This record gives sequence, structure tokens and C-alpha cells, in this order.
Amino acid sequence: MALKIENMYERYVWNEWSNVLRKLTENRIRAHFYPHNMDVLDDITKKFTVDRREQVNYTKTFEHIFRMEKMRYNGSDEDYTLWVKQTKEIDDFIRTSFASYVKHDAVDTFVDKLKQLQKNRLETLVAKMQVRIENSYIEEAAEGLLLLRKRENQLREKEAKKKAKKEEKQKPLVLRRSSRIMKQNK
Repeated sequence: MALKIENMYERYVWNEWSNVLRKLTENRIRAHFYPHNMDVLDDITKKFTVDRREQVNYTKTFEHIFRMEKMRYNGSDEDYTLWVKQTKEIDDFIRTSFASYVKHDAVDTFVDKLKQLQKNRLETLVAKMQVRIENSYIEEAAEGLLLLRKRENQLREKEAKKKAKKEEKQKPLVLRRSSRIMKQNK
């Protein structure tokens, strides 16, 4: 079954793990395993592929938040600058630290640290978005109450008009408009 990437955050996670997989194909990394440990390299590649899927699936558990709220891309937004800072930290970690973790046979430590960095970024992002979503829910609720009040007032006015019309119909009809005849009828 193909994994469907539906939002920007999932794409970032997928690309970060893909960068790690590309690092495994670099000559200096492959030279560390060549010739007798190529099966270990293959196992690591398979593990990273599985981890990439797991991380994207983990982000899918927060899919409802990403569907409701779009990230803002203006440079003055604090949330976006925090996002950029955390993403850059992850990219720097992958670019600079991966080779040393492989040399010291600490690939599992690298994976754990990468997962932790991605999890921290996700939790920060979700917390910021939830605040925005809650504020939008509050605004929608207020608008809904205003619409309900307006509709209620419209219904009251409509009923008042119907009542006034009904009372007007119940008055006796004056057949003639002559003042002399009206005086006689009273």
C-alpha cells in the first residue's frame, strides 16, 4: 500500500529521512562498510526506510490539525521563524552528524535523536496551531450566537407583523366612510 503524503509537514519529514537515505549512498559512508559489512549497510537502509514510514504515519495522527490550519509564511510571524529554526537544526544535524554516528557504530542513537528532534518540532507546531484553532472556534461560536440572535429577532418581528395583521382583520369593516353614518353607528 502506498503512503499518501497529504500536507507540507509530512513532506518535510519524508524529505528529511530521504536525505538520510541518500547519505547512505555516499562513498565515504559506503567505504566504512565495504567489503565485509555491506549486509549491515543494507540492513541500516531497510531500517531507515521503515523509520521514514513510521515517522510520516506518526505525523498523520495530527492530520486533523494540519487540515484545519494552514501555516503562515510571512517573515514576521514568530511561529514560522520557530519552524524554520527547528527545521534548520534537523537539517544541520543530518548533514554534519550522520557520518560520525556511522563511524562510531551509533546509528541507533542517531535515529533516536532525529526522531526526538522531529517530535519536538511537531509538538511545538501542534501546540501553536491548537491555540489558533481554539481561537477560531471561539470566533465561530460568537458569530453563531450573533446569527442566532439575529434570526430570533427576525422571527419575533415576523410574528408581530402576523399578529398585527390578524388583529386588523378582526376589526369590523366599515362599509361607508360617511361621517354622518359613522356617528349613527356609535
